Amino acid sequence: MNWKKTLLFISTAIGTTTLAFHVINKFIFNTSDEHSEEDSSNYYNWKFGNIYYQKTGSGSPLLLIHDLNHYSSSMEWGKVIDTLSREHTVYTIDLLGCGKSDKPNFTYTNFLYVQLVTDFINNVIGEKADIIVTGNSCSFVLMACHNNDEIIDKILLINPPSISSISKAPTKRTKMLKFIINIPFIGTLLFNLLHSKDSIEQTFMTEYFYTPQFVDDEIVKTYCESAQISKTQSKYLFASIKGKYTTANITECLTHIDNSIFILVGSGNPTYKEYAQQYQSYTPAIEVQTIKKAKYLPQLEVPEKVLEQIKILFEL
Repeated sequence: MNWKKTLLFISTAIGTTTLAFHVINKFIFNTSDEHSEEDSSNYYNWKFGNIYYQKTGSGSPLLLIHDLNHYSSSMEWGKVIDTLSREHTVYTIDLLGCGKSDKPNFTYTNFLYVQLVTDFINNVIGEKADIIVTGNSCSFVLMACHNNDEIIDKILLINPPSISSISKAPTKRTKMLKFIINIPFIGTLLFNLLHSKDSIEQTFMTEYFYTPQFVDDEIVKTYCESAQISKTQSKYLFASIKGKYTTANITECLTHIDNSIFILVGSGNPTYKEYAQQYQSYTPAIEVQTIKKAKYLPQLEVPEKVLEQIKILFEL
């Protein structure tokens, strides 16, 4: 009879642990889907999922693409859209796996987003567009331009990552990390613990903004909501990023792109300027400008300075 008691104990322990994980996850991730009732006309029915986008203004088309991060969204551009839309037809999108767009459970890759940019320009914008893009999304925009330079005109990169960091391929270690994050309950708990409101606020104060006092509750709340819409589905993109599936070697495309490319870097992190110089080493024609007293997201921290540079660079 001992084996029956042992089996009962194991079953009870597993059930209790599972329930505990569920309760903890619900406690940590208690944000409701506040954006679930959006106008369906603001969605592009893409082959891999619905893509939320906004279109404002009139004039030459300008596509704004946020950082490739599971808690980023088009909200990143909220402080510059009104001004830009006075002279441009401005399109902002939530990338697949982000914000209000669908977050399917599969592996997200760099080429997936190359396809998204290409299809969105062809099927929604319908003509050649300028692009402004942030951080880890820079690589797939450059790849999309290399694949088809007839759909993209000028490109402005804001704090692009080092070329070496985005050239890393998946390894056994990163594949295992992706697997762990995707495990129900345990992976979800890990994801939730890493993306609490306090954690995201700390990221803004230490990495994203030069002046911590500029980090307001509304910004942090919006980023938390972006990660928490549809509960934990953002973890699938997070797992792919950690697994190094969203990276790509862009050195080949940099040497062949003839488009006008500009880079804005925040002065608050000296490595950003070093990374920009890596891009210049492959394409010397790239022009680099520095935004003073800013870090990773100058368009949110000092939008007036970013708008000034956009006006100068895009009217050359």
